[in-house]
Amino acid sequence: MERYLVYAGEHRNRLSGQLEVIQKLNSISYLVAKAKEADRKKLLEENLSKIVIPENFIIPVSPSLRAKKIIVDKCKYMDSFTVPLWIVFENVDPFADQYSVIFKSGDDLRQDSLTIQLLREMDDLWKRAGKDSQMMIYSVLPTGRNQGLIEVVPNSKTNAKIQKEAAGASGAFLKTPLARWLQSENQEEADYAEAVSKFIVSCAGYCVASYVLGLGDRHNDNIMITKSGQIFHIDFGHFLGNTMKFGGYNRERAPFVLTPEYLHVMGGDKSETYQQFIEHSISVYQLLRKNYDIIKILFFLMVSAGIPELSSIDDLSYLQRALRPELMEEKAAKKIYHLN
Repeated sequence: MERYLVYAGEHRNRLSGQLEVIQKLNSISYLVAKAKEADRKKLLEENLSKIVIPENFIIPVSPSLRAKKIIVDKCKYMDSFTVPLWIVFENVDPFADQYSVIFKSGDDLRQDSLTIQLLREMDDLWKRAGKDSQMMIYSVLPTGRNQGLIEVVPNSKTNAKIQKEAAGASGAFLKTPLARWLQSENQEEADYAEAVSKFIVSCAGYCVASYVLGLGDRHNDNIMITKSGQIFHIDFGHFLGNTMKFGGYNRERAPFVLTPEYLHVMGGDKSETYQQFIEHSISVYQLLRKNYDIIKILFFLMVSAGIPELSSIDDLSYLQRALRPELMEEKAAKKIYHLN
């Protein structure tokens, strides 16, 4: 690193500017988290307004984007245990959209970053084989111990928020809110059909990925949908079969999330579109099985990093159980959806 910085030239100055902004955001995050609820908003705005963005500042989470300032009145703190900060940057390009990131302090984002990299690798494998699963993969960048930046995906909402806006607390028990929301955002018949098509293949992709990676803590606040129909997962605090427990009991028994609400968008489990979902799921699952060694090696490289749920070679046994490389294709396909 020393050698790199000696010869980095102008890039070294840009890195210094990024580091300075990140350090200031970390300090503000600490102050806001420790403050009383009534004081947080004022404290956040006062401190953000003091940050001067360096010239040619590149947003670390997205190297192609340059920002000239923080839009303070659009920033906020989020209602979560670690009180993450929602930061909105004004793009240098006057015709480009504003860019939002979440600065999180207090969580080890390396596991999220690794999971995102694996999802990106899966997506690339599928695309090379002509099986585009419309995966919406955002960026996560750990910037220090228990801190980092998370890209905000525009034009998307959590499944929980869609349900709540549709019918309050009882929305979680209905199967219509998601389909109605997609229809409201895609009012032309052709647009809605395209949104449903994207929903089907992205749901298939994330069901398979969730199963293979053993993602835990899957609930409606951790699953998002874009207005164009792509479903995607966030917040990867548990993987490799490590699930959430309550009172010593495993509260997550399904290998992935496939709710009646999702089936309603697809037209029900007797529809042709649902059959397309099953066929796409099996196709992308088989592609991952054929690339079992690649996925295992990517995990293996991180064993020494000190991630709690990936601390030894034994943790990789989950992948063997999920991908079953020893089985024939037809038998392996039946395992994932318990098909006859």
